[in-house]
Amino acid sequence: MASVKFVPFSEIIIHEIVEQENPAFFEDIIRTAIAQPNPSEPTINWINGIAFLAFQMAPTEATVKENLEGRIHFASVIFTRLTPFRNSFPVTIATQQYTVRLRNNSNNNLQTDIVRFLTDYRSS
Repeated sequence: MASVKFVPFSEIIIHEIVEQENPAFFEDIIRTAIAQPNPSEPTINWINGIAFLAFQMAPTEATVKENLEGRIHFASVIFTRLTPFRNSFPVTIATQQYTVRLRNNSNNNLQTDIVRFLTDYRSS
């Protein structure tokens, strides 16, 4: 029988952090979704008062090596502060109504670590 080993990342590296106000954040999410060839209702992660998107760097030879050494790189994390949790956030663009769904992802340890950092983050 094979042994199973859990080895979480030991370091999270974020190269860009963008904090937006609620309306702008959710409008950008909708505009990106409707620009896709097959648009669908977008879903955003939410943990402890932070709604966010995290974009991991492309899997190049260098980033894969970093991952295997315990470091994960995110090219960008975009977030907004939103409390309390809600299942969705309504957005109106022109006269059209849209909805961004929120997923409570508090059970994801990696994302919880990111949110812990973002909670105290203030852009300079």
